Amino acid sequence: MRGHVSNRSFLFLQGVASPFFDKLASTLRANGVKTFRVKFCGGDVAFHRRGQAQRFLDNVEQLDVFYSDLFTELKVTDLVLFGDTRPVHKPAIKLAKQLGVDIHVYEEGYLRPDWVTLDSGGVNAHSSLSKQTPTYFRQRATSVPRDVSSYKTGYSQWVRLFHDVRYNIARMLDSKRFPGYKRHRIIHPVREYIGWIRRYPALIPMSWLARYNTKKLISTKSHYYVYPLQLCGDSQIQVHSRFDGVNHATSEILHSFASHASKNTYLVIKNHPLDTGVSKSRKFITNLSRELGIQDRTIFMDGGHLPTLLSHSKGTVVVNSTTGMSALHHKSPIITLGKALYDLPGLTYQGRLDDFWRRAKKSDYDLFKDFRDVIIHDTQINGNFYTKKGIEMTVAASMKRFDITVVSVENEQYINSGEQTSMVVSVDVTS
Repeated sequence: MRGHVSNRSFLFLQGVASPFFDKLASTLRANGVKTFRVKFCGGDVAFHRRGQAQRFLDNVEQLDVFYSDLFTELKVTDLVLFGDTRPVHKPAIKLAKQLGVDIHVYEEGYLRPDWVTLDSGGVNAHSSLSKQTPTYFRQRATSVPRDVSSYKTGYSQWVRLFHDVRYNIARMLDSKRFPGYKRHRIIHPVREYIGWIRRYPALIPMSWLARYNTKKLISTKSHYYVYPLQLCGDSQIQVHSRFDGVNHATSEILHSFASHASKNTYLVIKNHPLDTGVSKSRKFITNLSRELGIQDRTIFMDGGHLPTLLSHSKGTVVVNSTTGMSALHHKSPIITLGKALYDLPGLTYQGRLDDFWRRAKKSDYDLFKDFRDVIIHDTQINGNFYTKKGIEMTVAASMKRFDITVVSVENEQYINSGEQTSMVVSVDVTS
């Protein structure tokens, strides 16, 4: 539906907890594009400073009619949102597809660090690329830039936490200001923050222990598999897998490992770097490992260097974590238990988990390079959503993806200059 800039109308829904959407909308308006934003909660209000907007105060059941009227009134040509599985987004995506409206879905990067995702129509297993075959990626790779590197974005976990706290403080009066809104996150933010406060003092010693265990595994040439945990509230688990939660997946993996893996192998369970301890994964794993008699073969790591672990492993088991991309990059055989963008013949083990422990083999690395380069060209932006530099990089690249010529060159400096680094495909932001 793309046309002349003056005829385009961008509708913004919920964004990530940061100033990114506000900066992107301001840049669009500065270049002659109409924008409008819907605010669903106090957090959305906190990060919206300029431009036309409207608060939605009803229940999610009224969104079909609300969006229908809004799309018609605004003559919407482009829909922009973060994450495609939120209840407030699903009706808009459905309507946009019916009307032929361009859908721009942002998400954390398929490749990390220093990348964010901007996919058309949907992300992860909803991406149009998830329906493609190995042949498609091999052919498509011949027409895209190869071996693209990234520029440093200045990502800071503390800046991200600051934005998250600001977002949730602004939501404290939602019961009165936005009575119909229900949060999409499973765990209440206050519980998560308390978990972080309790966990923070132990991060350094846990990281030291993880490095020690990694060094020991490698120096003794031990055979081990890696299972990286995902967050309990991850939409990938909730929407794109058959599991009720992370512990459900962990239980299946531990049972299979106990029954079918060689007795001289270990299972390294790598905790997610943003875990707050609310899910009590360590306790669950400790108790179940003891029940199964594999407590001496199960190693829980909170910290450490994930790429090092992956590059020396016999294999990696994931549900659908983006760590799978890192495993492929580091040539670790991999199996996925959920729906994943990279779950392709030639890249991932296509058999049963029970057989993977003894029959895993490395992926076709040439196919992975083709797949990676297509993913980067079609869905990835070198930037982040949180820091000033990262936001400016993401805004500038987004404008190019929207096919809009930027009159001001304020943000374009980050497209063609900066400190270039080789691409490291990893989700471990603590490494």
